[in-house]
Amino acid sequence: MTIVGNLNIDLMMHGFRDLPAWGQERFGTGRLAVTAGQAGYMAMAAASLAARRDAVRVVGVVGDDADGAQIRADLDAAGVDCRSVRTVPGSTGLTVAVIREDGERAFVSDSGVSRALTADTIRDEWATIAESPVVAVVGVFNTPGLVLADVEALLRDARRGGGFTVFDPGWDAEGWPAATRSDVLAILSEVDLFLPNEDEARALTGCDDVEEALRVLDRSCSGLVVVKRGALGSIAFDDDRVIAVPATPVTEPNAVGAGDVFDAALVTALQSGLALEAAMTFAGGAAAFYVSRTSDRYPLPADLV
Repeated sequence: MTIVGNLNIDLMMHGFRDLPAWGQERFGTGRLAVTAGQAGYMAMAAASLAARRDAVRVVGVVGDDADGAQIRADLDAAGVDCRSVRTVPGSTGLTVAVIREDGERAFVSDSGVSRALTADTIRDEWATIAESPVVAVVGVFNTPGLVLADVEALLRDARRGGGFTVFDPGWDAEGWPAATRSDVLAILSEVDLFLPNEDEARALTGCDDVEEALRVLDRSCSGLVVVKRGALGSIAFDDDRVIAVPATPVTEPNAVGAGDVFDAALVTALQSGLALEAAMTFAGGAAAFYVSRTSDRYPLPADLV
């Protein structure tokens, strides 16, 4: 599996009842800094579920600072092949996640050198990407140098080469203008598995009802669409049948990165031959394992039996 996308440090601050107004302050109950970005979370989860080391490769960019070195070290320790992670001058991306007591999150980010991930950067790694059975592009709104037309071309080429294409763009901080929605929907013609969360699916389609949004996306996508619903589980279509898989309840949740763990586990399960509903159940179990723990968060296959 090759994952193209954003790499950054997440500084997670826990235990807030609400966000402060401008000029005010709130105190949480703890903090944690981890290697992250959608590509980072997904890669480490996929590597934990993989049968061999270096089965997962990341194509991304980090800075020539301590954070960039930490990301490389963490990816390597997790068994991720990071030979396609480029180090460039500048500051590695940083996201501060403020986590409410019930697990809901809000984010502020500095993309840093993530803007240096461009179509040219990816093409430099194309020989490796083209060999991968799965090509996932994630976190594109956190990599401003990679425009949506480039993403469409990348996925088209990967698909023509026989790769299984996966797309999870993340949240558009610009508010999903009409041109962005149109460009994302156009990309779906080259996608075998589209993985938005519920908020993204609604924003992308303009539909308030999640099932209606799913139907709109399903008509645009060449493959499967699975919508992640957090504590409500996930929903998809399979031969015009709605599949709704509930989430496993957890206490004291920290859901930052959970959607990316779900993505990794779902792709792993589908590639192993599981049917869609069983794969969604497996992925939900992986996300629940991750959310419920504060250390050793990425599940091994034995953890999900």
